[in-house]
Amino acid sequence: MLAGLSAMVIAVGALIRGPAIVRSWLERQGADAEEARARAAALREDAEERRLERRRTLLGWSSGGVETYTVALVTDPAEMDRAKAELARGGASGYVLLRVDERDSDVSRGRSLRMLIEEQHFLCRPPTAAEREALEAGFEALGVRDLRHASADMPPWY
Repeated sequence: MLAGLSAMVIAVGALIRGPAIVRSWLERQGADAEEARARAAALREDAEERRLERRRTLLGWSSGGVETYTVALVTDPAEMDRAKAELARGGASGYVLLRVDERDSDVSRGRSLRMLIEEQHFLCRPPTAAEREALEAGFEALGVRDLRHASADMPPWY
């Protein structure tokens, strides 16, 4: 009789506490699922960023790809001597000597080029006129105004 009473007390307790336990379990399951969805979204975003970072040096303005070079500044005197010797021979070399060839701003543009190489480690060809037009149309469609490269013949509101 005592065993039956104990079983009945346990059964009544389970009936009373059961819905709360089930509700708590369901809430934990929902929170775990939400956390898993957030992690998956973050992983997808990271994968997309890595994909775009890889493509940035493989493809660019045109479907055939942009000539993109990974470069580094040569500042060590011994390496400069090696580059000078290789270039003087006239054969194949991994070195290129550059000079900014622009009208009045050679010095500041040379500094800008060195900074670009130091920070980005890439040099690319400029877009063609058609590629630039397509880029500007894309900017306009997205509502982006790229004022840094506006030309003098563009309206002032652009």
